[in-house]
Amino acid sequence: MAGLQGFYRGIYFDVRLDAHSSNSEPLGKYSYLGARFRRFRTRLGAPVAIKAMAAKLARLIYRMLRYGMKYVDKGAATYQAQHRQLQIKQLKWKAATLGYQLIGVPAA
Repeated sequence: MAGLQGFYRGIYFDVRLDAHSSNSEPLGKYSYLGARFRRFRTRLGAPVAIKAMAAKLARLIYRMLRYGMKYVDKGAATYQAQHRQLQIKQLKWKAATLGYQLIGVPAA
């Protein structure tokens, strides 16, 4: 059983993930949160990514408890599509600042 525990801004937390239970799927291979965690890990490094995901999960759980919201996993493909659209938008902006214009070519 892997876990993370300690103090964060004066609040004690204890998060445990059991790799053999069905509850470990939210951070799994095909989930939205799993894809987000992998992106954080590559960009920020594992220790910072774990803390960032703990904070993200804490906000998600707070909303679920406070407002009664349901969590519906969108899937990793949705996250990857959103990230790709963001990359395209940023690339177009960067090209425009350099005086270029991007023209989309359909994939073969």
